[in-house]
Amino acid sequence: MIRDVLGQSHVTLEPDQDREVVSLNYSINDHQYELRSFYFAQLLKGNPRAIQQFDHLMELFRVPLQKKHLIMMVIRFDDFHQALLKAKIQSRELLDLAMMNIMDETLRMEANNGCSFQYKDDTYVVLFNRMHTSTRSIRESLVHCASRITSHLLQYLNISVSIDIGLPHSDLYTLGQQYEQGVEAISAKQFYGRRTVSWSQDSRIAKQENEYQSALTLISHVSKRLEMGEYGSIQHEISQFLDQIEVDQRLAEKQVKAFCLDIVYLLLQHKRQQPLPGEVLEHRDGTALHEAILQLSSFQKVKWWMRSWLEQWLEAVSSPRQPYTEPIQKAHDYIASHFEEEMSLQKIAHMVHLNKTYLCEQFKKETGISFTDYLTRLRISRAKELILLGDYKISDLAERVGYPNSSYFTRVFKKIMGMTPLDFKQSAKHQKHLHSPAVSRSSL
Repeated sequence: MIRDVLGQSHVTLEPDQDREVVSLNYSINDHQYELRSFYFAQLLKGNPRAIQQFDHLMELFRVPLQKKHLIMMVIRFDDFHQALLKAKIQSRELLDLAMMNIMDETLRMEANNGCSFQYKDDTYVVLFNRMHTSTRSIRESLVHCASRITSHLLQYLNISVSIDIGLPHSDLYTLGQQYEQGVEAISAKQFYGRRTVSWSQDSRIAKQENEYQSALTLISHVSKRLEMGEYGSIQHEISQFLDQIEVDQRLAEKQVKAFCLDIVYLLLQHKRQQPLPGEVLEHRDGTALHEAILQLSSFQKVKWWMRSWLEQWLEAVSSPRQPYTEPIQKAHDYIASHFEEEMSLQKIAHMVHLNKTYLCEQFKKETGISFTDYLTRLRISRAKELILLGDYKISDLAERVGYPNSSYFTRVFKKIMGMTPLDFKQSAKHQKHLHSPAVSRSSL
């Protein structure tokens, strides 16, 4: 801890107490931002020693901050990489110092207390005590202070940021939780292109009212449309739903992307005799579909990607195509029926009487997807079904879908779905709880 580091100076300079004070003060002034950021990072992590030393270190850092009525603001770049390119100060070290100087000075003018520190490359945190004013409410005062910070950073450094304001707390152990809530709130706003000052409390309410059930209902409806061959209606309904998501802005980024991936895999797994071209199954640069969509940084990009893919898919299924050759159809059907068993390309090649290398090339040519990717997609799809049924523990799922190693299964699941099997299970339970009759009645 910082106290231990500073204590070394105390031991060295003990013979001359006056010189110790001068040297120590100089050291703190020279490195105050670095030391401050280190200490507050420990505080946000819930380090007991950091919490115990709060009053002492605030005095040492000359920061007018008390435990009572502590308010946190999480501040993050709107576009990190572009911001660094456009900033008036190109040196990253000097830019960080300038940003913290501006935030500290704004706090001094608006609240007469508090300080800022850097927590992540693109994220800063401001802590201060509740301000008292006779002309504004607490909320109005906090919004005004946050707005001044954003205005000053833009004016003096050409840096655009978003800010989330937390509620006053007196328990230092909750700071880490407040930070996570703030980051989550900012991420949601920035995903939908709303770069502004927000309240964590408002974001949590919106999250509680989140109705992902509508997405699940649409997925079920799309499945029925597939059975009836109503492909045009599928594209129209999904596009309408994406527009509604953008209006409501109730779905989190992970939920939006999970919905899109579920739709994509459902359409790809629709049983048909006509193969799809490779551009529908893989991204234009060859990146797997799930990797492509997980890399998208905004809702607009996700919506554009999804609509573009739907157009390609609709064109593909609407065009007359040659059916799979008999060996590939036989391999395709066998994999779909026995995916939970130990599977190898050599085994399939022997069964359909083809050379392994030739089967690999022909399978990809006719289906547009490799043997390994097709098998993986089927297994993860079945794993999701078992998780939603709730009949199996996560540790038992791997073997049930053909993965003898549970750790490897978890890595594959997260790579495709963007979350672990446990996260997926908890999310499904949360949605089920939100839409249970008891919860619905209690919310009336």
